[in-house]
Amino acid sequence: MSHLQFDDHGTPGSVLHLIETPAQPLADGHVRVQMHAAPINPSDLLHVRGEYGAEVTPPAQVGFEGVGVVTESNAGLLGSFLKSKRVAVLSRTGGTWAETCDVPAKSVIPIPRSLSLQAAATFFINPATAYIMVKRVLDVPRGEWLLQSAANSAVGRMVIQLGRHYGFRTANLVRHAEQEEQLRQLGADQTYVLNGSEDVSALHEWLEDEVRFGLDPVGGSIGSLVAGSLGVGGRFVSYGSLSNEPLAIDPRILLSRSHTLTGFWLGPYMDQLSLLQKIALIQTLKGLHKRGVFEIPEAISFPLASYLEAIATAESSTGGRKVLLVMDEANANC
Repeated sequence: MSHLQFDDHGTPGSVLHLIETPAQPLADGHVRVQMHAAPINPSDLLHVRGEYGAEVTPPAQVGFEGVGVVTESNAGLLGSFLKSKRVAVLSRTGGTWAETCDVPAKSVIPIPRSLSLQAAATFFINPATAYIMVKRVLDVPRGEWLLQSAANSAVGRMVIQLGRHYGFRTANLVRHAEQEEQLRQLGADQTYVLNGSEDVSALHEWLEDEVRFGLDPVGGSIGSLVAGSLGVGGRFVSYGSLSNEPLAIDPRILLSRSHTLTGFWLGPYMDQLSLLQKIALIQTLKGLHKRGVFEIPEAISFPLASYLEAIATAESSTGGRKVLLVMDEANANC
């Protein structure tokens, strides 16, 4: 079995290696998935660098998400049900950047074979993150404004689409002018190009109305700008630290405007859900996919052996396109 592994934290292009290991007996409660494709998400690269939220001791495998078919099971009735099904794979410890992946049976989700390879490979993590934050954590009411940074990211674009679907309005911060028109076509109500010298007063002049809801995966000055721009009763969610810099919020803003700041991480959130709650969430996401609420991202595909080129592409500007590692494209829709 070929899989990508790092023996020490560092730059992904330097520390990742493709290695061969023999298949091991399946642990109790686990299934084996023949992987078809897996995306390169920012969380995967942070995991390799040692900058992700979960501590990991190398050597370790990579890849938190992907799509494949269950080929073996040691998980009783659930495993028998999953056998031969096409599934989305969610691995808390990594391992989807591989020809096969062994995961707990509860970590795979049966998905329709009608989904394209790129839609299936990215079925859960980004859509679930966007949906849970805006509908369950913030519960943004219809007609209200939500301000977000990194609006051209995969999650950011899905937040825009959810706003269009559920009737809340989005004010979106981007880094490049060419991204504005793309996001407007997607349903963005307002866009603002950051130039690096913004302050809260400038952002308030741009915003049409008072904004009470904010999302940020960046941290540092940009995340602080979003949090500081919210009106009375503002609710701010931090769901990443792409800048690797801390937030700096004036406590007088928190006190005078009664702001609420919270963090969101999908893994721990999912751990606290019951099986019925997880099934209900999955059904909701399937419904949103079926109704076309989520844009299917254009993908750039690379074979697993070309992982260095794939990582370099993912770390450069890809114009909103998702980078996929493809292990078994021939059978991906079988």
